[in-house]
Amino acid sequence: MNRGAASLRPSWDYVYDVVVVGLGAAGAAAAITAAEKGCKVLVVEKTGEGGGNSKMSAAFICPDSKDEAVKYITHLKLIERGKVDEEERKVIEAYVEEAVGLVDWIKQLGGEVEPGPVIPGYPKQPVGPSFPEIPGSGSMKRYRVSGMEVRGGESLFKLLMSKVRELGVDVFFNTAAKDLICVDNEVVGVLAERGGVEVRIKALKAVVLACGGFEYSEELKRTFLGTSLVHGLGNPANTGDGVKMAMKLGAALWNMDSFAGYPGFKPETTPYAFPIRMWVPAFIYVDKHGNRFMNETAIEAHISCLPLLYFDPVKLEYPRIPSHVIFDEKNMEAGPLSPHRAVYGEWSADNLAELEKGWIVKADTVERLAERLGLPPNSLKTTVSRYNDMCSLGVDMDFGRRQDELMPIEGPPFYGIKIWPCVLNTQGGPRRNSRAQVLHASGKPIKRLYSAGELGSMWGKLYQSAGNVAECLAFGRIAGRNASEEAPSTA
Repeated sequence: MNRGAASLRPSWDYVYDVVVVGLGAAGAAAAITAAEKGCKVLVVEKTGEGGGNSKMSAAFICPDSKDEAVKYITHLKLIERGKVDEEERKVIEAYVEEAVGLVDWIKQLGGEVEPGPVIPGYPKQPVGPSFPEIPGSGSMKRYRVSGMEVRGGESLFKLLMSKVRELGVDVFFNTAAKDLICVDNEVVGVLAERGGVEVRIKALKAVVLACGGFEYSEELKRTFLGTSLVHGLGNPANTGDGVKMAMKLGAALWNMDSFAGYPGFKPETTPYAFPIRMWVPAFIYVDKHGNRFMNETAIEAHISCLPLLYFDPVKLEYPRIPSHVIFDEKNMEAGPLSPHRAVYGEWSADNLAELEKGWIVKADTVERLAERLGLPPNSLKTTVSRYNDMCSLGVDMDFGRRQDELMPIEGPPFYGIKIWPCVLNTQGGPRRNSRAQVLHASGKPIKRLYSAGELGSMWGKLYQSAGNVAECLAFGRIAGRNASEEAPSTA
């Protein structure tokens, strides 16, 4: 095993039983659980307030049947990968075993829950299973923490933070973990930067990595997603720090090619993108040649950007990066075209500010709209006309959109927005076992190193809505529990 920042016995600036890297739902759940077991716990958080992607999320899964939930998740993995090995099956079972008790745990923390919300802009998305045709799907139940904020993720994070403070967990904000410190092939601490100064933090029992994914690492996106032509929707602090630290120790990786996301608009002035969603089905997606390429209303919301990643091996191009969404006044008037709050910015309720900025392009004719968007005018005119003709017939002969979702694009005026595949969160990272231990490439656990949440998620391309937040809570608790039971290191 490769060693981290130190192979000699270092001096320590701080000493704790358990050190957690990252303060989202996963890190908070790990810290709470370890503290309740009597551990002295420190959380190091890269940003000034924490929350990460968890704070932006809407809901979490709490299955109502263990057997059916295991069947459902396993079936998704079999469809995607063709095989589920014994270790992965144990991970799924551990996830479900913990997740079925999440509603009760939230209530024990003092929170209240309600059924998870329908995804804004995707009114047909179910409150339960993302893939209702899969065996066991009926066990998938989505909930949100209610009563504090509009968004379930903000309510959940406030609840978790109140418990973190109540238990006396120390939190170092604006503190970036730089490396894991190892002695005699055991992780014994964290090298971090705090206030411009390097500090060495001893973990007597274990370190829990819960510091998110790599949606803002151009290097890791090129390496593992195959392209850097994707933009982040979530927390810009997710630059793959935990992935890189674990890789230095020879950690096994999994699900590195998988992420959840939506089509989105990326302004030149912000590091993050805005998810773009249409409220009514009077819209189409077209590629850079002005051609429609998919059933825009059928795909599960969290994987709806995957068709945009298509590479044409004949033309040697990504013909759908960027793509464009073409629509009319009905969607402009229906609500904000980016209904989710972005990390630092807001999308206006009436879309007029974005029209003024030029993010939304407007024209009196389809041909003029094409010119303004940089698309072939004749091609876009033909595409819109064909789509409208099929709406009149009530049959989508090209991509099979349902009759009740065939609504013509009528104008003038006509509108268009440039869209890219955008990453809400990556799934991949260091592989964990059912005890939340990070595994070495040899298959053995790296001693005293645990992980939870988006960093090394068990989910792949077929993602169940609200599954990541449930994983943050479930494996955060598993990691905190098992980390707390480690015998103190003598290193």
